[in-house]
Amino acid sequence: QEEALSWLPVMQELVDSHDGLSFYDIPLAPDLSAIERGLIMLGTKGMIDSAYHANVIMVYTENREVFLEVMGIPDFEIPQLVITNMAGEVIWRIDALYSEEQVIALREQVALLFGD
Repeated sequence: QEEALSWLPVMQELVDSHDGLSFYDIPLAPDLSAIERGLIMLGTKGMIDSAYHANVIMVYTENREVFLEVMGIPDFEIPQLVITNMAGEVIWRIDALYSEEQVIALREQVALLFGD
């Protein structure tokens, strides 16, 4: 999750400068009881600046491997940065280990999509 947090300021900057663009941080957790889910959400919210809370969608799943396969995520340990269209079709995807090179790649892709 910490790796994903590195992207939040960059994503917010892109959203602020491109009308119609939005982003979400989607952490994946095992299927848990309601109490355990509440504790995880409290911990997650504590890690993330409150400005981004609305951008976090926690996914609880009984079978992580099936979820990863369906989503086309090859490695759970490497965050994915995915751009989709309104129909949910993947337009662009990278392994999102934060680096300046990856930030540049994202900026270039967003500029291409928005005709900048």
